[in-house]
Amino acid sequence: LLVKLRGIGDIVLAMPMMRALKERGTRITFVTGPANDDWLRAQALVDEVLVVDFHRVWRSPRRLFLLLRRVRGLGADACIDLTQSAHFPVLLGLASAAGVRVGFANRSPQKRRRNRLYSHAVPFSGREHMAACYFDLLEPFAIPRPERLQLVPLRFSRQDEEAVSAFLDDGGALGAPLAGIHATGAIAAKRWPSDRWAELCRDLQGRGFRVVAVGGGGEREAIACIAAAAGNGGGGVLNAAERLLLTQVFALMARLRFFVASDGGPMHIAAASGVPTLGLFGPEVPWRYAPLNRRSLFLYRGGRLACSPCSRPYEGSWPTCRRPRCMEAIRLADVLGAVRRLEARATAGDD
Repeated sequence: LLVKLRGIGDIVLAMPMMRALKERGTRITFVTGPANDDWLRAQALVDEVLVVDFHRVWRSPRRLFLLLRRVRGLGADACIDLTQSAHFPVLLGLASAAGVRVGFANRSPQKRRRNRLYSHAVPFSGREHMAACYFDLLEPFAIPRPERLQLVPLRFSRQDEEAVSAFLDDGGALGAPLAGIHATGAIAAKRWPSDRWAELCRDLQGRGFRVVAVGGGGEREAIACIAAAAGNGGGGVLNAAERLLLTQVFALMARLRFFVASDGGPMHIAAASGVPTLGLFGPEVPWRYAPLNRRSLFLYRGGRLACSPCSRPYEGSWPTCRRPRCMEAIRLADVLGAVRRLEARATAGDD
């Protein structure tokens, strides 16, 4: 039983560990939130998906009781909690009655009590990539970490490819060279300034690229503002937010020359798809969450600031600042130079 209710990017980074489990004949049931339902069901590593709407369940004692009873009925031998600080997955692990319950040991004084509820509380390394940290959770099963960590390609269907073709055709971009961006995201402190995204889009358009901006629910308007600021009546930027399903975004990635993104799920989706990817970091550090493929790059200027990194869930800390100086420290010239290096890697095809 694996538990991760939110965080598409973290699940993508956990998939190499999941692959190691599957190679040993393990059956995996994944407990997650509604946003991860459809795409997880499409992945070969997962045998069963149990969807939990946390907010509905937590407000209803009856729903909570039925969920805990269902989890216990799964008959799991082991429960692996992929979160770094939440209490609810620990409760699900206890309800499973699994003999082995594994999770990260949290360093926060307010969160340490949860560590005692695991049979194995694994020390968390703040200096290694998260894909490597997820492998540490396999320590009780004596499954070694490979020398080179490789992300698992994400599965999508022929219908997803056809939907992407229709989307690009509708925007007049079918067959054009495509550059992808993720300029928005749920955590405001992780966003690079919008005016610089617009300048980047203007530069890419001037060099013959059509820009495709991906985003989740509620991000469409913010992307439209960036597209308008980039000029060309906003028509030079294709807004995929709320237009493509997540598995269709997977299919889109295969068509991109490169991808530029703030730290978040789409950045890891691109990296797993083998796309040369530039990650922009500030509240989080790249040695934990950099895009994990050999054709990718990152920019991080937060090391010059005493407040960065402020995203440390394993210590009970999340970014809250409204003006992230760590992201503002990344200059437009830095990104333009890195994008040209990405283009060179994309042309070379060296992975």
